[in-house]
Amino acid sequence: MKEVFNNKSEAKSIYEWSTVLFVVGYVVFLISISLYSNIEVAKMEEAGITIVGRILNYSKYLAFIICIIASFGKMLKRNIIVAFSLVAAFLAVEYLSSGNDTMFLYIFLFFGASLCKSKTIIKTCCICQGILLFATVGLSQLGIIEDRIFLDGGRNRHGLGFTWTTTGAILFLHWSLQYIYLRGEKIKLIELALMVAVTFWFYVMTDASMTFYLSIAFIAYFAIVKIETNKFLALRRKPFQIIAMLMPVLAAGFSIVAQWLYNGSNKFWINADSFTHGRLKLGHNGILEYGITLLGQPMKWVGFTARKSIGEYNYIDCSYLQIAIEYGLLFLILALFVYTVIIYRGILSKDYYIVSIVCFLLIFAMTEPRLMNLMYTPFPLLVFSMSNESEETTVRKDKNVIQNIYRKKEVSDK
Repeated sequence: MKEVFNNKSEAKSIYEWSTVLFVVGYVVFLISISLYSNIEVAKMEEAGITIVGRILNYSKYLAFIICIIASFGKMLKRNIIVAFSLVAAFLAVEYLSSGNDTMFLYIFLFFGASLCKSKTIIKTCCICQGILLFATVGLSQLGIIEDRIFLDGGRNRHGLGFTWTTTGAILFLHWSLQYIYLRGEKIKLIELALMVAVTFWFYVMTDASMTFYLSIAFIAYFAIVKIETNKFLALRRKPFQIIAMLMPVLAAGFSIVAQWLYNGSNKFWINADSFTHGRLKLGHNGILEYGITLLGQPMKWVGFTARKSIGEYNYIDCSYLQIAIEYGLLFLILALFVYTVIIYRGILSKDYYIVSIVCFLLIFAMTEPRLMNLMYTPFPLLVFSMSNESEETTVRKDKNVIQNIYRKKEVSDK
């Protein structure tokens, strides 16, 4: 972004500085959270080396502090401040009920991203996540860090440097969506073909079948979009736009109801559960054992990982049900509202790439718990971010205000 004043050392726009601070904070957050999934960090914990874990934990809080500072220089409207204050108050209550401060702390990332360009947010995550992903996988294949083999039902599944075998494949899926969003209409078929090849390699190494099928589906979708003459012809029509707007509620409702209705003695449900690799049964058991509350409850999820877990396996892969159980029904509604707003803004601005990507994320969330995990996806942050056009308009307005202040000051000095 150009400087507001061309001839003054203080010419850096408040938007430039707030954006730089947010980018720094978000990068620190991504590094601290992502490295916690590294197998070498887990091995240090097993060896009793806790200093690394503490550094990563403190770094996470440092990231939130940086994002708070980034928001100080912004000319926020009163209604935005009020909205953030109300959400923060609700998340504070939710934190007291669930005992998990993750979503409460996320509000500072949202606040810091509120006046950043959408593409700046996605580009930051895409670059940082891509470096961490490919460096980890590459080092594991060079033998520099461990590529742990997980034995799961007779399958040899590679960890690729992560604490669990599907992490790399899922990160690549999210990275691919970010890359496609940034490239937009400029993306070439050869790039999509390379994504298919890498996706297939991850499938061979990890046997992450659900991730593989959905990855191939969305890459094929964007390949068709690239080839067709009328781009996003369906999404330009009102009925499909309405379906897209309803997608958050439809995906959440369908997945939760399916798990609630699961019947272990019915052949149809047994086959459906087998297709989802046991996800329906685990979700059904979770509903019976924990129930769904308004504000959430303290939960300790026990799943397969390189880290030692104490207790019986109870992990629920469905994002919607996991959120409803741990964070409560009200927070689930808030999360669905966030995605609905992003889709609405995408339709309004005719940005059908973001509409399509968010719909894919919502479908993927039916089988993976990453819907509101900002380590994997930065797209929820776009709910308050500014489009390129709206940001430039705001900058011009604020530029005129600040320039008038300088003119008045110069006149008074004379």
